[in-house]
Amino acid sequence: MSFELICQCGAIHKVPEKFRDKKIICKTCQATIEIGQEKSTSSANKRKKYITLSVLGVVITILCFLSIGGRLLSCITKKRLEQDIAKFESSRRLESSRRLSELSNEKPIQDKPVISRAKGQKYVNTEVGFSIVFPKGWTVKDAIFSDDIIIKAIWRDSKHNFACLNIYYWQNDKNIDFPTITPEKLFKQTYADNAELIDSGVTRINGQRAIWMKMQMTSFGLPSYAMVYVLSKNKRLFALYGQTIFAAGQGVRGETWFEENLPVILKSINSFRFTR
Repeated sequence: MSFELICQCGAIHKVPEKFRDKKIICKTCQATIEIGQEKSTSSANKRKKYITLSVLGVVITILCFLSIGGRLLSCITKKRLEQDIAKFESSRRLESSRRLSELSNEKPIQDKPVISRAKGQKYVNTEVGFSIVFPKGWTVKDAIFSDDIIIKAIWRDSKHNFACLNIYYWQNDKNIDFPTITPEKLFKQTYADNAELIDSGVTRINGQRAIWMKMQMTSFGLPSYAMVYVLSKNKRLFALYGQTIFAAGQGVRGETWFEENLPVILKSINSFRFTR
């Protein structure tokens, strides 16, 4: 029977079992080795090396996982960001639209009328009786997350910053006395739970009285601004809701993004006309 002994110089010696408690001289470096002490030190060194290599392996594995996972997360985030923004687009206004629907004491129109388009971005709805010219280059589509919206137009830049113009419609049975209601009262009855009123007023769009409200809100840490114009004719209530969401960061840049898109939104809103 024998056992291996490692000298401090790295030389390996096979020592018979009978010399376990003796001293030997290393043939490589001529050092005197106390066998019992060296064996203990050698075992400890082996354990330290094993632990070090194990920890190093774990660290390398974690770094590889984080590197691959980070790239996967980045891809997944880009794919899901549009879905999150689309959900957010209606989530902050859902309660407000419900409040308008409750005040009108009618259920929103469930079956959306057939879309009729003229040249460019003009949208005509012959059943409800209105037309509007949406901003050039924006995508016109049906709403996914809200039955209150008849039609919408959206715009996203390369950084996923978002702008939209939604057309809401309800029947109004005079629970909202539109000819006399003030902007402040309409805001308290509709959007006050979800937004902060920045400014408001009364104007006319193609001869029709319109109440406008400029608002600010935040969701998921993203700054969002909105400009809504509310009109009514023949017991029909419309909300032309323009909104921007600055996804690339926070702070004053969100307001700048809103102001950059506001002229385009207002131009489209001012093209709104009742056709009956």
